[in-house]
Amino acid sequence: RRVVITGCCGNLGRKLGAYLQERGVEVVGIEHPDYCAKGSEPPCDRVVQGDAQQPGGVPWRRVLAGADAVVHFSAVNPYPNADWSESS
Repeated sequence: RRVVITGCCGNLGRKLGAYLQERGVEVVGIEHPDYCAKGSEPPCDRVVQGDAQQPGGVPWRRVLAGADAVVHFSAVNPYPNADWSESS
């Protein structure tokens, strides 16, 4: 199984990525280069950096090929340090 998560460096993206990896799911993350802090890699098997708002900013066909699901969390989170119960 393979899941693509946009916003993989955010609060929800990190939590879902870790949850899926613990269950043996391959996780591919998409994140804007300005939002992934160095030394704080998200729990993904692979991270593709790009700007989803720009035409051609993300190689969508390549990233989505073979994906079973896409979870779109790419947004500004006003509560970046919320725990799972507060984020759901």
